[in-house]
Amino acid sequence: MMRKATSSSSISSIIFLIIVAFIGGGISSSSGGGLFASGFVMLPSSRSSSSAPFTNKITIQTQTRMRTALPITTTTATTSITTTADDDEEKGLTTSSSSSSSSSSSSSSTNKIKNKNKDKSTSKKIRPIHKNWWPVACLSSLDNDKPNSITLLNKKLVLFRSSTSSSSSSSSDDIDDGSEHHSHDDDDVWTCLDDRCSHRFAPLSEGRLVPSTEESEVDSTSSTVVEGSKASSSSCTSCKIQCAYHGWEFDGKGSNTKIPQQQIAQRQKQQKQKQSSSRQDVQSYPIRIKAGMIFIWSDPNSYDTIGKHIEIPVSKSTQDAYNSKGNIFQRDLPYGYELLGENLLDLSHLPFSHHSVGGLDRSLGTPLPFRMLNETEKSALNDNEDSSSYPSTVTPLYEVEIMNASRSDPVLLSMKGTPDTATAHVGFYQPCHVRYNRVVPAIQSSQVILYFCPTSSTKSRVFLMNVFERKEKKKEVVDEDTSSPELLIETAEVSSSTSTSTSSSTPTPTTASKEPLLSSFYKRLKSIIQKKLFQIIIKIKFTPTYMHLMNHKIFDGDGIFLAMQGDRMQRGGTMLGGRGQYGHKKNKDKEKSPSLSYRDYQTPSSADVLVNAFRRYVTLSVKKDDDNDDINDTISDSIIDSVQPTKVKYDTDNIPRSKILDRYESHTKNCPLCRNALKKGRQREKILNVVHTALIGSTGASFIVSFISCITASTTSSTADLVDISKMIAKIAFGVMIVTGGSAFGISKLQQIVKDYNQQFIFVDYIHADKH
Repeated sequence: MMRKATSSSSISSIIFLIIVAFIGGGISSSSGGGLFASGFVMLPSSRSSSSAPFTNKITIQTQTRMRTALPITTTTATTSITTTADDDEEKGLTTSSSSSSSSSSSSSSTNKIKNKNKDKSTSKKIRPIHKNWWPVACLSSLDNDKPNSITLLNKKLVLFRSSTSSSSSSSSDDIDDGSEHHSHDDDDVWTCLDDRCSHRFAPLSEGRLVPSTEESEVDSTSSTVVEGSKASSSSCTSCKIQCAYHGWEFDGKGSNTKIPQQQIAQRQKQQKQKQSSSRQDVQSYPIRIKAGMIFIWSDPNSYDTIGKHIEIPVSKSTQDAYNSKGNIFQRDLPYGYELLGENLLDLSHLPFSHHSVGGLDRSLGTPLPFRMLNETEKSALNDNEDSSSYPSTVTPLYEVEIMNASRSDPVLLSMKGTPDTATAHVGFYQPCHVRYNRVVPAIQSSQVILYFCPTSSTKSRVFLMNVFERKEKKKEVVDEDTSSPELLIETAEVSSSTSTSTSSSTPTPTTASKEPLLSSFYKRLKSIIQKKLFQIIIKIKFTPTYMHLMNHKIFDGDGIFLAMQGDRMQRGGTMLGGRGQYGHKKNKDKEKSPSLSYRDYQTPSSADVLVNAFRRYVTLSVKKDDDNDDINDTISDSIIDSVQPTKVKYDTDNIPRSKILDRYESHTKNCPLCRNALKKGRQREKILNVVHTALIGSTGASFIVSFISCITASTTSSTADLVDISKMIAKIAFGVMIVTGGSAFGISKLQQIVKDYNQQFIFVDYIHADKH
């Protein structure tokens, strides 16, 4: 009887283990360190080089070229950067150099004149904030078969796929201004219009896509071709957008093509005489596709004169990384463009805001000496990324070198053993791109690629991609992709025969002389096996979904206090030496300024040099004055408020933390990876609930059977056979109860793990005081 009970218990245990393995198979633990670069999680790649040495930090590569360190010679002994804000808003960053000997007053005044001239030349390069290419959405976040609502610079816009065509009928000439052309099955044409029907201003994004009644050419200024999109399930390959209110239809140019309420004869007469009023059309916006992101030129009137000639700052390595991985992280943030830009250019906050994430720690907070690069130095660095097949002439508006990077950059500090030859640069490309470049010569290089845009006042959107490369060793015998034991044996044989032929006096190898060769072979074989296992672990552990969750931790670490920073600045008051909005001096007739601005920041160290530069850029890009007629003529207060909010308040006191740190609305619902992961997680949660309920019921039933059997066995009137049977049943039922009860307890723990995993796609509170 005991054997039967034991057998039953073993079978139940095996069933439980199978259930646990099945349910938990797709769940990745969210704990543990992530790969970190400039405060952002590294994206894993399966193409890790076998030749690069393994350090204590996991590094992954994509097939990109290494940005080599540029040696910069200076004639001065030390370099310091003035980071305090000047009264003149057009004054740029002043770089002062000091040597062992004192400078005379005449040379000082000469330097001031040079700095002023440099500041004026910098301001001339700055375009009005609305006359730029802005990233608005990742292709993966858009619905191919429905209108997609987006917001840019406080404008409501609608994106929709207006047509699909065979790639064989398209060429690189069809792609606006140098967009990469790939050979895929489907080439999609996207269109951007004002999200406002010309009839009675209902939102077109609430409408639907309908087939075009006739083939028409797509205007390159209102739409563009993107390659590599998935085939659509929509029935129309050439689509128009139909307003849901009265059925008005608009094509890819924004032209009104149908008014159902209009008499057929009148409409035909208008079409015949070409008298259709342009007032019935909807404004369209030029589009370009770069690295899986849709960029919009937000001022259609200046596209022909300016937009056509402006190159989007997307490097070859960025495009190659997207072509290889196709994974971009996109998230909406509860604070404005002005604060997001500050944050992305601020390297000194990493060890504090992101303590315990990845390899960062508060103890890594050290002085950060920044040196602003001149135009020649910026161009030389940029030339290292140029390619004949993908030329890039865009240089950053501002770029700094982190002096003594291996001893001051928090990210390089977190990688133990970084050589002193390592370099780090941070650049800002107007109006929306930040790029971190780190190079460890002969080992690896990395780029943190960030794009961002102002969606509306106090709101913004960010895009993140990481690019890595390991430096290949020149004398590597075995390539990672072709390595195998057979190849190693063949290589060893070739090496042996070569060695024998080149030395005629060398005797025939003996058994003893073969031992080192055999030992070397086993060492290489062991190394290959370890690397393959490592790649498998990386592939299983560091999935794109896992890395998205790690990226959330980064932005959650900043989210609460950045939104509150905006609130505190808007509440205003006058600080010592305080100034008003946009950096103007306080009016003596007023008791206090309307709000605080970046001019009130206290920035005594060079670590804030890029922050001040960015805020000056924003101020100049929206400044209305006689020196910038383009801005004065066309910019609106609504656009200005989208990058320097004054009319719309942050009001964080009335917004719950769950909304400020929301992950679902800001990312998950628009990310196919995370949305599918959450869907599967919820399915697992349902299965576990059913299994847990069944196990609890089985435990209860076994207890009742065991209890009744014990009562029956203890009854004096029962026969001996009945007593034996009752005891056997009691033991079996008790064994089943123990197994099912233990399984139910284990399932309940697994339920909590799955529930916590699912919660990571919705909301996780971030409390800095709890990060020890």
